[in-house]
Amino acid sequence: MMRDHVAILLGLYGETPFLGAQLDSIAAQDHSDWTLFAGCDDAGCSGAIAGIDPARVRMIAGPGRGFAANYLNLLGYVDADTSYAAFCDQDDVWHPDKLRRAIAELRQVETGTAALYVARTRVAGALLDPRHISRAGGGRPSFANALVQCIGGANTMVMNRAALDLLQAARHEALGENGPASHDWWAYQIITGAGGVVLTDDAPSVLYRQHGANLVGDNCGLVPFLRRVRLMLGGRYRASAEGGYAALAASVHRMTPANQAIFAEFRQVRRLPRLRRPLAFRRAGIRRQGRIGTALFYLGAALGGT
Repeated sequence: MMRDHVAILLGLYGETPFLGAQLDSIAAQDHSDWTLFAGCDDAGCSGAIAGIDPARVRMIAGPGRGFAANYLNLLGYVDADTSYAAFCDQDDVWHPDKLRRAIAELRQVETGTAALYVARTRVAGALLDPRHISRAGGGRPSFANALVQCIGGANTMVMNRAALDLLQAARHEALGENGPASHDWWAYQIITGAGGVVLTDDAPSVLYRQHGANLVGDNCGLVPFLRRVRLMLGGRYRASAEGGYAALAASVHRMTPANQAIFAEFRQVRRLPRLRRPLAFRRAGIRRQGRIGTALFYLGAALGGT
């Protein structure tokens, strides 16, 4: 029987002024059976890990191809006797029960079924002053949804052994010339595409620090909403997603027959004339979480932005 050992996959890049607080929160987890895999994607972060027993840390040289490739590279170093893996950002703070809660949920999944746990975040300022809790999902997780949206941040994601096996096998297909734009979205697509399950937790598990240099940042409020509108309607969303769909196409043999059909139809719809796309996407069941997000996606499709 495998023990409940967790591989914590921490991507590092550039200056790390907030890393100490993140490391302290990892050390304070009430589930203490873990190893930290730190992917150093530039020369400046090689000595960044401090305050944790060096025997529990593995420093991994990153591929130097962006944050998503760094995390995909880290997946390959997780040992076969590890039960769970968790993505970790360098500037957040974990709640003490983050790992324990995730493992308790993942244990309920039948052995051999790939499962991904995601939770909400408590958005905070640079000094960790609480602001609000991230938006809850507006619908059921599915592969059809995963094609156009990621429903959870990587900083909350924990996966079981079956999901880890799946991602370790598929990562080679995603590390081609055009890889996914983000590792969390790719993980959601691969796991749901293969018939796995996604477990959502309405309680926050992470203090999500906003400090002005976040790669993604908070998606709640008017300003982030208008930014998403601009990306979607301006075509940048479509362009950034292309690498992810190419990576997904390389892993199509890992999908269930039903999801292979959904993916094939999705790709066909994206090649239709713009004004025909919204109705075709709707008929195919392709939608984002919530009515506003779905309406925006269909509008972007009509304008050629999605």
